[in-house]
Amino acid sequence: RVVYVVTIRNAGRSSDIRRRTTKRNTITLPHLPKGSYTVRYRAQVRNGSTVVAQSKQSPARTFTVVE
Repeated sequence: RVVYVVTIRNAGRSSDIRRRTTKRNTITLPHLPKGSYTVRYRAQVRNGSTVVAQSKQSPARTFTVVE
C-alpha cells in the first residue's frame, strides 16, 4: 500500500516540526498557529510496517497561515 509522509516545518522556529502519515495526498492540519511554514512530502510503499520503496523528498514549498 502507498502512504504519504508529509513534513511541515515552522520557518521561524526550527524545532517546530510536524509529521503526518496518510493514505491520501491531501491533508488538513487544524489549529496550526500563524506563521510561515515549509512543506515537503514523500511517497512510501509499505508491506505492513516495513518500507519496501520510497520516492525522493519533494522540493520544499512555502506557505503562510494568516489567521
